[in-house]
Formats: sequence, structure tokens, C-alpha cells
Amino acid sequence: MKLIKDLGYLYAKPTSVQSRLYGIYECPKCAKHFKTMTANVLSRKSTQCRHCASLNNNSGYHNLSDTKLYKVWTGMKQRCYDSNRDNYERYGGRGVKVCKEWLRYPVAFINWAEANGYAKGLQLDKDELSYKLGINPPIYSPETCQFVTPQRNRIITEEIK
Repeated sequence: MKLIKDLGYLYAKPTSVQSRLYGIYECPKCAKHFKTMTANVLSRKSTQCRHCASLNNNSGYHNLSDTKLYKVWTGMKQRCYDSNRDNYERYGGRGVKVCKEWLRYPVAFINWAEANGYAKGLQLDKDELSYKLGINPPIYSPETCQFVTPQRNRIITEEIK
């Protein structure tokens, strides 16, 4: 983990009697900064922020599974990798893939979506930007995805065919 700022010796709580070394670290999964004891980083007890750590255990995914963006993430993966899906031939069957970061970490996709225009009623499009970048088959990634209206998505699909 990357140390952003050494905070020196601090008390964990105002009532604490023993101070410990603390620092601000960058989470390797989501790049957010968080405060933790340096000893926990050195002993590898702390390897990521609490949010990302909660997503790595089964209960963490349950916290996300009811969100719309988690369903968007699941649908994206299924279109590309589940050959039993009706629309697999138009996606995974054509070689469409999901970038490694999004494939492994739903929170990475969700954070990207929230920061890049996701709103209720919009659809995830990977075709237009992939086409403009000369990427064929298209890929779901931060560089090639955008949120568009369903009407715009149909137009993009027709234009690229």
C-alpha cells in the first residue's frame, strides 16, 4: 500500500493511554485515502480500505447486490461470459470482454459509474467509444464505456453494424 502522509504518533481515541503510529494510505483497489495504524500495514492486517475489505467477504457483496449498479455489473459479466444467456452470441460469442479491474472488483465499476454520468434510465454502452478507438471486438472498460439513453444506444448499434 502506498503511504500518502505519515501522521506520526496519535491516540486512537481521546480516552486512549497509548499512542500508536498512524498514516494516511491509498487503497490499492479503489485509490481512496484512509487512515490506519502503520503497524497494521506492516503486518498486512490492513491491506485496503474498509469499504473494499467488506466487499471481499461474502457479506460485503450482499450489501451491494440490491443496488441497480450491481445488477448492471452482473448483467455486463453475464452477457460476456455466460454461454447459457440468450444474448451471449451478440456479446461473449463475438469476443466482447470486460476489463480485468471491472471483472474482479464490482466496486471499481460502481465507483466509475457513479463518477461518469450514471442515472436512472440510462444504459451502459461500450460500442461507440470502442469503435472510435479502433477496438474490435468492443470491451467494457473505463476508456470505452459511457451511459446513454436507450434511444441513443439503439442508434449507436445501428450505425456500427
